[in-house]
Amino acid sequence: MHIISIVRDEVRATGVEGRLFADGLLVGPTLERLAVAIPPGVWPVKLHHSPKFGRPTISIDAGQGYTLVHAGGRPEHSEGCVLLGETDMEGARISGGAPVVSWLEAHVLGADRATRAAGVLPDWLCVVHEIGGDVADGVTS
Repeated sequence: MHIISIVRDEVRATGVEGRLFADGLLVGPTLERLAVAIPPGVWPVKLHHSPKFGRPTISIDAGQGYTLVHAGGRPEHSEGCVLLGETDMEGARISGGAPVVSWLEAHVLGADRATRAAGVLPDWLCVVHEIGGDVADGVTS
């Protein structure tokens, strides 16, 4: 089983700052809008064909519709998605997310085109941690 972990570090007026890990490897910082943040828990990871992006996109199925993982700079760039970047937080802003999202998609999807076409990622789960939890490295026991 493969795990994507979202470790939430801090709540600001503009959003929730955190970090995304894939199989224990730090991928980059995240931002979420507080009002629509994913509930803590363990959720399936799926592919969703995004009309906005015109391609299948990694999504977390937390029972509230598709929560996409995509690049963006500020919480308001999201309707409820997890924004992923490559540079550290600076006033609830991240940048450089496109290459990081591409890396994550390649890591999660691999070369299995049949799985990609079907939108099924049976070997992946997403663990979303409480805000301010004590998980430092994205690894869960």
